[in-house]
Amino acid sequence: MDYPTLSVDAYGVYITANYALFDNNTSGDNPPGQPASVAGGTSTRLFILDKNISSVQIYDPEKQGNINIWTPQAAIVYGSQAAFGLTGTFLVAYQPNAGGNSTFYVIKTTNAATGSATFSTTPINVGTISDTSPLATRNFGKQPSALGLDAGNEWVYSAVWRNGILYATTEVVVGGRALVHWFRVNTTTMTLMDQGNVTANDLGVGTNTYYGNITVNAAGQFAIGFAASSSTLYPGAYYTVYDPNGNAIGGNTGVGARSVGIRGW
Repeated sequence: MDYPTLSVDAYGVYITANYALFDNNTSGDNPPGQPASVAGGTSTRLFILDKNISSVQIYDPEKQGNINIWTPQAAIVYGSQAAFGLTGTFLVAYQPNAGGNSTFYVIKTTNAATGSATFSTTPINVGTISDTSPLATRNFGKQPSALGLDAGNEWVYSAVWRNGILYATTEVVVGGRALVHWFRVNTTTMTLMDQGNVTANDLGVGTNTYYGNITVNAAGQFAIGFAASSSTLYPGAYYTVYDPNGNAIGGNTGVGARSVGIRGW
C-alpha cells in the first residue's frame, strides 16, 4: 500500500490507499506499474469504518463509470453534516490535463455508517490550470546549492469540508514554477466556487511552493500550509491565510506567506 491517508467525520473513519506491485526493476523510482489485477481490482481503494470500528466497507472508485481516478483523498469534516443533509464525507481527486482542461472529481458518500454506503460522482471542469505535470521535471525548488527538489505531483494532498464548502489542494506547474493550487466547491450545487495558486511572491521571484495542506475555521477563513524554496531561498515551511471570499489576508491571492519557524533545512 502506497500513500495511505486518514480522514474522519460524524459517521466514521475513512482510509484511502494505492496498491502497487514492486519487482526487481530498478530503472526508476516508481513501481513498474499498477495492473488491474492488483488486490482483486484496480489500484485505488477507500476503506470506510463505522464510528464504532465494528464494520468496514471497501470502495473502488475506478470501477464506477471507468473514471480515471488515482490517489483520491477523503475530506476531513468539520461542523454539522446533518444541517446539509449529509450522511458521509466527500472523496476528491484531481485529473490533470497538461496544457488543457483538467478535472476535479467530487464523490459524495451517502449512508457511510450503514455498511452499505452509496456513492455519486460529479466531474468538475477546472480549466487549464497547469502547463505540465510536476512529474515531468521533478527538479523544482532549487536551493542555493543547486540541489533539485521533488515538488510532488498532481495528487490531492489535503481536503476538508465545512458549512457546505469543500476545500482541497493539489500541485500544478505554471511558467516553469511548481505551485500549490487550491479549490473551493459548493457541495450543495456541486459547482466550483473559485480556485487559485499559492505563489508566495513575497518570498522572492520564482519561488516554488509545494506539498500544500488546507484547513478552515467556523468563520470561513481557510489556511494553507506549504513548503517553499527557490534559487535564492533554502527550503522552509510557511502558511498563508485567506478570507471567506478567497482573498489572501494582507495581500493578493498567494501573497502574505508567513514562516512557521522551520527554515534553512
